[in-house]
Amino acid sequence: MKITGFARKYTGYISLIFGFVLFKAIFTFIAPVIIKIILDQISSGSMNTDGIRLYFILFAVTFFLLYTVNFILSYFNLKFSLVFKVNELENMYQKLMRIRYADYYKNGSAYYVNRITIFVYDLFSLLSNTLSYALISILTILISFYFIYKINIGIFWISFFLLPINYFGFKRINKSLLNKSQKMQHTTAANYEKVTNTISNFELIKQLVDYPAVAALMRRFFTASEEAQNEVNFYAQNISLLLIFVIDGMKNLILFYSIYLLSQKALTFPDVIFLNMIMSIYSGALSELNKININLRDLKVNFNFLRDEFTQKTENSGTLELAPVENIRFDINEFNYESKRVLNDFRLSFSKGRSYAVVGGSGCGKSTVAKLLVGLYDSNIYINDVGIEKYNLESLRNRIYLVPHTPQIFPCSIEENIKIGCADNELRNYEKLMQLPFVKVLAEKYDFSKTNILESGVNLSSGEKQSINMMRMLIRNPEVIVLDEATSAMDSKWEEMAIKDMGEYLGTGKILINISHRLSSIKSCGEIVLLENGHIRQTGSLQDMLGNNLFRKIFSSQIDSIQPSPGY
Repeated sequence: MKITGFARKYTGYISLIFGFVLFKAIFTFIAPVIIKIILDQISSGSMNTDGIRLYFILFAVTFFLLYTVNFILSYFNLKFSLVFKVNELENMYQKLMRIRYADYYKNGSAYYVNRITIFVYDLFSLLSNTLSYALISILTILISFYFIYKINIGIFWISFFLLPINYFGFKRINKSLLNKSQKMQHTTAANYEKVTNTISNFELIKQLVDYPAVAALMRRFFTASEEAQNEVNFYAQNISLLLIFVIDGMKNLILFYSIYLLSQKALTFPDVIFLNMIMSIYSGALSELNKININLRDLKVNFNFLRDEFTQKTENSGTLELAPVENIRFDINEFNYESKRVLNDFRLSFSKGRSYAVVGGSGCGKSTVAKLLVGLYDSNIYINDVGIEKYNLESLRNRIYLVPHTPQIFPCSIEENIKIGCADNELRNYEKLMQLPFVKVLAEKYDFSKTNILESGVNLSSGEKQSINMMRMLIRNPEVIVLDEATSAMDSKWEEMAIKDMGEYLGTGKILINISHRLSSIKSCGEIVLLENGHIRQTGSLQDMLGNNLFRKIFSSQIDSIQPSPGY
């Protein structure tokens, strides 16, 4: 959306603010006019006590009305600020949620939080203040020209030439600063991300004890950020010094010329006082015009950011609605991530009503398989014999649900964490979910509706956070369940209970894919897929796998503890 689109969206607020700013501009001229009339009458000897009293009342009323307008203007500005920022931050984050998974993680969450916040705040400043004041500044400049012209035509022409020199000079400077500002905002946001990531490791920092060492690490990021900002500011100051010199020189020329005219009786003392007040108003109006140049420069950087990060990096979504999943087939010759080969000659099928385990050593590609299934990366996968890229991503992810190893927790209540994003028919599963034994284990410790989860879930154990992730999946009752080490932090008894409850809750006719390093959690799976270096080494039942040396090596400490378990 362009700036005009945002302006149309909030026309009511912008018009209201413009009206009050207009009143403010009009009242600004009343005081100098009253003072000039008083001084003229004093100079001519025609001022009496009643006249002074009348003008004092007019001046006091004008002064009171001006500050009343300022108060009302501030009130509506704050109200507009709340509405605009809340709405547009929500819209920007919705756009962020649609960008490609890999692109998001290249920059990180803090980077995008920083850039989005700057964009919304700069845009609000433009719409609420800069545009209104720019239009009023033009009107103020025209009125100022009228009064200056009435006083002296020579001073008028000097003042007139100040306008193009001031506006176009600073516009030229801001244009030359555009690329540097773009680089500066990227550098600042990237280092903000590093600072956030560093301080978020709070437990580790406490453990290390050497706080100065951690602070020194963060100092590198502060330094890089400040150096980028100083580079822009230094460049801006240097190239604007000459322009400022010329503008200030012309203002001083007006001052001394008016004094000269006063000495030559071409101007009266009231004229000089009035001219000084009008020139002050005129200079203020010129400054407001400069602000729109600066604001537009920063906004152009931010709109480029939206184009580069959101528009160009939005994940591709097909148009087909995914019907009930009957089968899934991988047909991958090669899958690379950041120039590294992750999967190679990978051909595998999953069928409805069966359970599968995907196992292998660290870095063999297990989690990549999980992420490919929900469309986080593009690859050759066929669902119901149709390429995955042809399906609408919303319908794909409604039917295929990935429970990741690292628990994804929101800073709200446990109940909200479970229910977030659920359709009405899914919300009706909540009471049934609460009856599951593994859920009751957590419900006995916490009131789900009242217990708020703190940042990163620090008030919950890792196993408890994983159980909430499992509940979030179960309430949706998806057709394909992908567990990526989803119960690894639970104790063995609770994990066994969760796997058993999941099977009974989901019933038959699903596809279960369990990625795990725990033999106890996959022993009930009908088929096991063994991966090595992104390649399928072997598939088969647990009994088949026990004869494989790689499998036995991976699970060497667990094989002796295997007990028969009912299949899914």
